[in-house]
Amino acid sequence: VEYIPVEIRSQLIQQPQQPTSVPEHKQRSLTLQELEEQYIKQVLKATGNNKTRAAKILGIHPTSLFRKLKAMRNK
Repeated sequence: VEYIPVEIRSQLIQQPQQPTSVPEHKQRSLTLQELEEQYIKQVLKATGNNKTRAAKILGIHPTSLFRKLKAMRNK
C-alpha cells in the first residue's frame, strides 16, 4: 500500500457511508437468472422481437437464445 500515491491512498481509506433506508419490499436483490431474463426482454423489445438480431447483440448463438426463451416460458 505504501507505493500507492497519498492522494489515492486517502480515498481508499475513507469511511464507508451509512446505508440509506430501503423499504423492506425492495431489499431483495435480483438473482443472476432474473437479471439475465430482464436483459433478454429489453434486447428483444429493442429489436422488435427479432431473435436473430437479439442473439447477436447478446453475444450468444441464436439456438442458445431460443433455449433460454423456452426455459423462461416454462417457469
